[in-house]
Amino acid sequence: MTYKNRQEGWRRTPIACALLALAPLAAQADQAQQDPRRDAGAIAESLRRADAQPALPRPAAKTVIRASQPRAQTAPQGLRLSLGGLRLEGDVDIKPEALDKVLAPWAGRELSFSEYEEAVHALAAFLRDNGHPQAEVRISRAQVRDQQIAIAIQGLNQPAPTQLAQAEPPAPPPQLEPRVFIKRFKVEGATLASAAELESSLAPFSERSLSLKELDLAANAVATLLQDKGYGLAQAYLPPQRIDGGEVTIAVQQGQVDAEQGLRVTGAGERIKPELVERLLAGAVPAGQPLHTGDLDAALRVVGETPGVKNVRATLAAGAQPGSTRVTAEVEETRLLSGAFWVDNHGSRYIGEQRQSALLQLNSPSGHGEQYSLNLSRSRDMDSFKLAGQAQLGERGLKLGAAWSEMRMDLGAEVAALDLNSRSSVFSLYGSLPLQRGARRNSTLSANLDVKALANSFFGSAEQKRRVTVASVTGQGDWLDRFGGQIAWALTGSAGHVDLGASPELEAMDRLTAKTAGGFGKLNASISRLAPVPGLPGLAFYGSFSTQLAGQNLDGGEKFQLGGPTGVRAYPVGEGLGDEGWIATGELRWTQALAPLESQLQLFAFYDVGALRQYKSPWNQALPPGSPNRYHLQGMGIGAQLAHQRLGSVKLVMATKAGVNPNPVAGSGDSDGQARGGRIWVIGNIAF
Repeated sequence: MTYKNRQEGWRRTPIACALLALAPLAAQADQAQQDPRRDAGAIAESLRRADAQPALPRPAAKTVIRASQPRAQTAPQGLRLSLGGLRLEGDVDIKPEALDKVLAPWAGRELSFSEYEEAVHALAAFLRDNGHPQAEVRISRAQVRDQQIAIAIQGLNQPAPTQLAQAEPPAPPPQLEPRVFIKRFKVEGATLASAAELESSLAPFSERSLSLKELDLAANAVATLLQDKGYGLAQAYLPPQRIDGGEVTIAVQQGQVDAEQGLRVTGAGERIKPELVERLLAGAVPAGQPLHTGDLDAALRVVGETPGVKNVRATLAAGAQPGSTRVTAEVEETRLLSGAFWVDNHGSRYIGEQRQSALLQLNSPSGHGEQYSLNLSRSRDMDSFKLAGQAQLGERGLKLGAAWSEMRMDLGAEVAALDLNSRSSVFSLYGSLPLQRGARRNSTLSANLDVKALANSFFGSAEQKRRVTVASVTGQGDWLDRFGGQIAWALTGSAGHVDLGASPELEAMDRLTAKTAGGFGKLNASISRLAPVPGLPGLAFYGSFSTQLAGQNLDGGEKFQLGGPTGVRAYPVGEGLGDEGWIATGELRWTQALAPLESQLQLFAFYDVGALRQYKSPWNQALPPGSPNRYHLQGMGIGAQLAHQRLGSVKLVMATKAGVNPNPVAGSGDSDGQARGGRIWVIGNIAF
C-alpha cells in the first residue's frame, strides 16, 4: 500500500510527545507520554494476540479402531473331572450297590461338565422312580472335592401322596448346575501383570465351589486386568484340563502383533508416504509383542495431526500365528492446497478496524509431512504477512519450524498529523512434541524463539528502533473429567531481552523511567472448562481464566491485554495494557445441529471481567494524576455462530460495558479514542 506523507502544520501536543517517546518509555509526567495504548509496537502485538482465527473445519478428533479378532473361549468339553466315589447326605433307605449301578456308566473315567450333569440327573430319576417321587437333587449344593461327589437330596423318606391328595402336579425340578471346589488358580502366558496383581484379581474365586459360569468369570477377571492396563486384545480362557484336583489353569493370549506382517498401510501414497505412516505407528505396533491399544490410539492421533493426512483409522484382524494380530492403517489424505479467506472488524481504529485476511497452506508436497503456509492481512492503513514452514521429524510426531512475519502501519485518526509510520518484523523458530494423546487426555510440549524488530518513524524522518528477543516454553493439554466436562489448560514461561542500543535517546529515557531494557521474564497461564448442563439437551456452560505475571516492567509489546474479541469483549483491541493481569469469562451456550444444512448453530450469552496492573514497578509520575495503576474492566453480551462442516463459519458478538472505564484516554474514552457503550465483533470465513 502507499503511505501518505501528510503536509500539515505540526504542533507539539501531549499525544505527539507520547509517540515520539514511544510510551511506556516516556520520562515526563504528561499522561499521553506514558500511555502504551498508542505505542506502535504495542498496537502491532495487540493485533497479533487478539487476532481471533476463524473456526475452520477440522478433521474429527477421534480415531477409530475396528477389531475382528476371534474370541478365545472356554470349551466346556475340555474341562474334565473324575467320579471317584459317592456320598449321600440324609437318611436314605437305598442300598449303595443300587446307586453304584445307576452311576456305573460314568464311574471310573474322566467326565466333562455335561456328562457330570447327566450322571446327577440319572441319580435323581432313579430316586423318584423308587419310592421317592418328590426327591430333589440340589446340584447347586453339590461339590466335587478331592474326587468325591457330595449331593444334597430333599424330599426323601416322605410317604408317597395319594392321587386324591395330589391337588397339583409336582413342580419341575430346579435347574441343575454342577460346581467344583477350587483351591487355587494357575495363570499361564500372562507376562504383563505381576503375580500379586493376578492373585488379587482371582481372590474372589479362590477357596470356593464354582460353577462353569463362575470359572469363566474368573478367566474374564484376568483378561479385564490386562485390558485395564491398555492391552485391549488380551483374552483369557480355561484350556482343556482336569479340574477335580482343586487347581485350575487359566491360559492367556496377550494379543501379540504378528511377527511377519503385523502392520500394513493403505490409502497413502499421493499426499503422504506410507513409510512415514509406518514410522509413526511402528512404536505402537511392535512385531511379536503385545499390542497396547492405548498406544495405538495415541499413534493414530499423531498420524492424524500430520499435514497431508485428513483422517486415519485402524482395523485389527487375526494374524498368521495363532493368537496374533495384524494392524491395517487406512489413511484418508488431504488436498495439496488448503486454507481460508475471512473478513472481520478486529483491527485497531488507528489503522482500520475492517480487515481482509487469507490463509494458504501447502500440505506435504514431498510426502514427508511438511507444511508451508502464507497468512496475509490488510486493513485501511495496515499490511501484514506471515510465511512459515515446518517439518516432521522422528517417530513421535516432533515438528520443527520457522516463520517470518512483517507488519507495516500508518497510524491515522487523531494522530494522523504525526505521520507515524511503523514497521515490525518477527523471526521465529518453534517446535512441538506430543506428550500424550488419547480420547480422554492430551498434552503437548512446545518451545518458541521470537526475534522482534520494531521501527517507528515520525514526520517521515525521525526514527526509533528496538529489538526484543523472547524464548518461551509451553505445556498445554486437555482432559475429560468424570462429570463429562472438557478441561483445557496452558502454561507458558518466557524469558527475554529488550535492546534499545539502536536508539540512544530512547535508551537513556528508559533508564530514567520504566527500565524495560535488558532481561525480563513472565509467566502466562490459562484454564477453561466446557461441560453440558445436566437435564437440558444442547445447553452447556463454558468458563475460562487466563493470567500473566511479570518479574519487572515490560516492553509495550509484551504486556497483557484486557480488551478485544478474545478478552473483555465490550472494549476495543489494545484496551487495558499492563505488565500483569487476568481475565475470567463465563458463557452459557446452546448448540443445535442443522443436519440438512450440514451445519451447527450456536447461541451464547457471556460475562467477561478482567483486572490489570499497568506497571509492575511504577516510577515517579509514571501515571497521570487520578489514573489507577490497578483497575478492573467488565462487560456482558450475547452472540451467535453458524458453522458449516466443510465450508466455513460466521460469528457475531454484541457486548456492552458493565460499569465505566476507570482508565480512559484523556477526554475521549477508550484506547481507540471513542466513548462507546459496547462493541460489536464480526468474523466470517470461507474455507477450502
